[in-house]
Amino acid sequence: MLYNTQNDNRWADFKYDRNYTLGSYGCYITSIANILDITPLQFAELTAGCYTDGLLIHEKAGYKAGYIRTIVDRLEQINNSNYIVHFYWGEKGYRHFSNIIRRDSGMLYIYNVYTGERQYVHNGRIINIIRIDRCEIE
Repeated sequence: MLYNTQNDNRWADFKYDRNYTLGSYGCYITSIANILDITPLQFAELTAGCYTDGLLIHEKAGYKAGYIRTIVDRLEQINNSNYIVHFYWGEKGYRHFSNIIRRDSGMLYIYNVYTGERQYVHNGRIINIIRIDRCEIE
């Protein structure tokens, strides 16, 4: 897995959908790209036309980029680095996506794709867990 940040100056200003830039809104795109071992810019270019108001349409993007998304029910299911956490971040509780490094006693140790830092996320701040698996493009 790669450890890229969404606000890297090589792609932070790239508009992946009208007024949505990777630096401002690209945490989910960056998290998926990290799992697929490509840059956020490569993922955004590969999945051009797969966005509505900045939101990724998985059915189209998965086909173009070669992945399948699955929502995970329990933390116990996390067993490798193919997982993304959607969580409330910071004092204001912004919704944010980042890569999971490992599960650790009811908390997740993550790579924050905005700050580039490794940090813990408490179970109570988790919205959901997403698994990304590669698949063959026909």
